Amino acid sequence: MYEYNARVRKIEDGSTIYLNVDLGFNITLNNLKFRLHNYSMPRIQGDEKYLGIRAKRKLFELVPLNRLVKIRVHGSDKFGNHFGDIILPDGQTLTEFLIKLGYGVYWDKTKERYKWDPKAPYPDSSLAEKAKVE
Repeated sequence: MYEYNARVRKIEDGSTIYLNVDLGFNITLNNLKFRLHNYSMPRIQGDEKYLGIRAKRKLFELVPLNRLVKIRVHGSDKFGNHFGDIILPDGQTLTEFLIKLGYGVYWDKTKERYKWDPKAPYPDSSLAEKAKVE
């Protein structure tokens, strides 16, 4: 894993963020799309739309546009998606923080995606225990 400084360029949804990544030596890769590593949140379409929009707003609040962040890169998949953790100033990852607040759940992509109930309270901090992957 590698860590880089990056600047937030765009937030697509509650788990996808575009960054300008500073590789050092005056080399910057612009508008790289990152998905938060091992994280699932409500989608911004269909039955989950209202919840997904709330998750996206929370991400905007925590990492506003042009904010300088640190990204720990976990690699890419066959579709070209990059996965990473945004490191918060206290050392905690953004993923961990959002899960504690109840905006999403841990998901390592080996199990079926968590089913969100649009009628359930949201954000729900008890989700961290309910949706734990074993």
